[in-house]
Amino acid sequence: MSLNELKLYEALAKLIGVEGGVWQLTSSGAESTTQVVFAHYFQEARLEGKNQFIMRECFLEKLSCVVKQPQADLSSIITARTALISLEIADSFSGVLIPWELTAALCCEKKIPLHVDVTEAIGFMPISLQADYISFDASKLGVVGLGALWSKNQVRPLIYGQRFFNDILVKELFNNVQKVLENISSKSLEIARLRKHFEQVSESLGAHILGKDLPRVPHKSYLAFDKIHPNALAFYLQEEGIECIEGPQGVSFSISEDFNPDIKQAVSFLREVSKDL
Repeated sequence: MSLNELKLYEALAKLIGVEGGVWQLTSSGAESTTQVVFAHYFQEARLEGKNQFIMRECFLEKLSCVVKQPQADLSSIITARTALISLEIADSFSGVLIPWELTAALCCEKKIPLHVDVTEAIGFMPISLQADYISFDASKLGVVGLGALWSKNQVRPLIYGQRFFNDILVKELFNNVQKVLENISSKSLEIARLRKHFEQVSESLGAHILGKDLPRVPHKSYLAFDKIHPNALAFYLQEEGIECIEGPQGVSFSISEDFNPDIKQAVSFLREVSKDL
């Protein structure tokens, strides 16, 4: 382990609120998750018959495993054969957070390892949760091509042999993490203020804020309008240079410190062309 990696891991530990454990760099958040899943496949599914995995996407169905989609009541889908629960810390569209403490307590009670991907929250709010594995993609911290995985204990490697990562990227990620640590509370409050203003304006245009009354990450806003299809709204806004993502129920926005989109024209135009439909 290089000195730069060691410094990075110390800074990351402060950012996600963990002590001890084992850190490792990966090429992405997806690789980190895959490493955790494969470790439990080889250690539990193959050796002990625990072949149920609770997670959103998984390739293990082709290896005679059962994959269950996470739901609000996790206890109703847990069985004696559950090997791992793998969740994202928040919904990628609405930013609604998973109930951290209840989920961790349930996994502890059932003795099921818990993996949480914190990509949607890292850098935007303080994180402190109990899990066996915590991973993220560094793109949210301004560095593309890196991810990281923290685990309570050593994880079976996905790729054997010594791995080398671009030292420039490692240094860049360390510097970005240091900056985040210096102002994360004030940044979180400022972004939450900008979102509140944006959502108040959007509601005056008739928007429904999906997930508004639930705990959310501060930088996500998920809007739906009656009689306006999310695909049409997302396309119109993207053509105008406004960054947004079409979701199954509405259009999702990621709030930044220079966020100030004007969606009034798009909403008015789409309402006008669809009024007789």
